[in-house]
Amino acid sequence: GALVYRSDGAQTAMVDSCTFVGNAATVHSGGIRIGQGLLSIRNTIVANNAAPIWADVDGVFTSLGHNLIRSIDGSTGWAPSDKLGVDPLVGPLADNGGPTLTHALRVGSPALDSADPFQFPLTDQRGASRPKGPLPDIGAYEKAVPQNQPPVADAGPDQSLPYYGSPVTATLDGTGSSDPEGLPLGYTWYDEDGNVVGTDPTVNLDLGAGVHTFRLVVEDAGGLTDEDDVAIEVVVVDEPPVADAGPDQSFLYSGSTVSVTLDGSGSIDPEGGALLYAWYDGNGVLVGNEATVDLDLGPGAHTFRLVVEDEAGQTDEDEVVILHQDPAAPTITGASASPTSLWPPNHKMRTIRVSYAVSDDFDTSVTTWLTVESSEADSGLGSGDVPNDVRVVDANTLLLRAERFAKAGRTYTITIHAMDDSGHETIETLKVQVPHSNKKPKKTRR
Repeated sequence: GALVYRSDGAQTAMVDSCTFVGNAATVHSGGIRIGQGLLSIRNTIVANNAAPIWADVDGVFTSLGHNLIRSIDGSTGWAPSDKLGVDPLVGPLADNGGPTLTHALRVGSPALDSADPFQFPLTDQRGASRPKGPLPDIGAYEKAVPQNQPPVADAGPDQSLPYYGSPVTATLDGTGSSDPEGLPLGYTWYDEDGNVVGTDPTVNLDLGAGVHTFRLVVEDAGGLTDEDDVAIEVVVVDEPPVADAGPDQSFLYSGSTVSVTLDGSGSIDPEGGALLYAWYDGNGVLVGNEATVDLDLGPGAHTFRLVVEDEAGQTDEDEVVILHQDPAAPTITGASASPTSLWPPNHKMRTIRVSYAVSDDFDTSVTTWLTVESSEADSGLGSGDVPNDVRVVDANTLLLRAERFAKAGRTYTITIHAMDDSGHETIETLKVQVPHSNKKPKKTRR
């Protein structure tokens, strides 16, 4: 129930540094009710009580200030320093130390550090000394000021970053740092030499290859500090070079050598290092060891291989083809086959000799070969038909089967092919017959 005060008016009662919370009355004023007389009140909490009317206070009070009254309905006499109509934010009635149960003030309570700085008891209801903070607290409970705890610095995990020949951007991240009291922190980042490199929770830095150690120092509002180190290793990643022998080149032969330039200047090293160059011809012979090489080439197709090597010994290669072409195809002369007629048609293979001469005004090498087509199918022609009628032995010799089924006989068409180094081709054709009959025409009598 409530505190009910009555007097004959000759004396004045005093309530100082008390807490009236969680009481109930059946009529009115579950906190303090003044029936008659004078009641002075100071540094006292009256809140969260229950009654049909005037829940907390009822009557004319003589406030000496610094009280916290949740509901003042039914009362008068309050001072400007009183906190009226606010929640005191107190805990339940509990054993908070001392001989009696008390209502502890919670964090953020408006009663904290709000009592009369000059008029207050030196101990609270528990016997704990006052004040604990800058000023005494309103009510019967003096809240202990928590001791400032040092912050916790967190410079983040160690990092490993790849290096490709240019500075790498690394992020120092101290956002994992914390303060036990939740207070703001100050940040200072130092490099290995003790130089300040940043004063924000995160700092971006451009780093070269190597291991870099940074120290984060955090400081709370009370001046307490903590520190943590982070190591960032920037690892050189040596990628192999890229060889570029340049585009293929083509020249028309005009009767003499042509001056060409092998150009490997398009080759690169991803790390920007120096390259070694080696040019080889089609036979594997070294023809130069500079980025560009000048050569005089005769007619034909010339392939060159460029090998580049970086400072780490890694290599790459590329090829370029240079065509020094003549403007004309080879010439075939004196072409003949022997024999040109196969008789009798006994289904046997006969040797055919093919003679010819090949010349080329520009290329020194000409390739020749023979192909053969028959006027009849190779097989399935009837009784006695033997398959595989043609076999080319070499560029001057072939075997043909003495066989025919058509009334007109069989014709083998032999094609002589000649191709120079520039890809120009010439052909010449010859005929070998398997006649239907070997009879000579009858003479007509006159």
